[in-house]
Amino acid sequence: MKILPFEFDVLPHRHWGLTVASFVAIAAVGFADYLTGVEITFSAFYLIPVAAAAWISGPRIAVVASIFAAVIWFWAELASSRVQSGLFVYGWNFGVRLLFPLLVAVLLARVREMLERERELSGTDVLTGLPNARSLRKTAVLEIARSRRYGQPLSLAFIDVDDFKRVNDSAGHDAGDQVLKHVAAAIRSKLRETDVVARYGGDEFIVLLPNADEVAARTTAKKLMRAVDEAMCGSEWPVSVSVGAVTCASSQMTVETMVQSADRLMYEAKSAGKNRARFATYRE
Repeated sequence: MKILPFEFDVLPHRHWGLTVASFVAIAAVGFADYLTGVEITFSAFYLIPVAAAAWISGPRIAVVASIFAAVIWFWAELASSRVQSGLFVYGWNFGVRLLFPLLVAVLLARVREMLERERELSGTDVLTGLPNARSLRKTAVLEIARSRRYGQPLSLAFIDVDDFKRVNDSAGHDAGDQVLKHVAAAIRSKLRETDVVARYGGDEFIVLLPNADEVAARTTAKKLMRAVDEAMCGSEWPVSVSVGAVTCASSQMTVETMVQSADRLMYEAKSAGKNRARFATYRE
């Protein structure tokens, strides 16, 4: 999402009701302002529904709500006042009434968008653009619950880049970053839409494979290893990957136990000569 003052996204249906309620509230404040006359002012109360509309609906609706509040506010004072003023005074007062809620509304909308962006980034690895470990854990918890409910298998593959330290030591971290980007892209290109790949940390990746038994996990692991080999073939640093994949067929498995089991299998693959894969299925 771009953070621009007048960026507008289509609102979810559940937000339209709250947005309309904010505009109704603005009209209600204006009517109360009109009934009480010039002796009592409700100016501060216009900000509450305007701020609500800005927070719920974004900058574009914030601008519309501010204009609406300025018009209602100006009308309430004009209708309840018996003093006639010149055109300049009317224009000045309307401009001030518009600027006041507009600044508050746009600032609130921008703060909301920044918070949303930070929330999105908190679950994303900046280097590869993949979900990070935190995001993966949330997804894995849901998938484990789904697997138990419907009795479907769930597999998790732990992937480690072979000889990655040598790349960093020999060519520097910039070269290492490029290697990780290529590996991430290669892995992502061979997965189903329902699969999830995340950068777990350093040169480690985790792939979550819903509704995939050990046979499917073996097939996927081989495809991923081959994809990395092809992506790195001819490059200055033709690294490979080692994979450990565990299939969950037990109601006792958790995210932590699946990751730990797949990690152990991955290290077995590395110990056996790297660029290999090891698999296991855990049942009750």
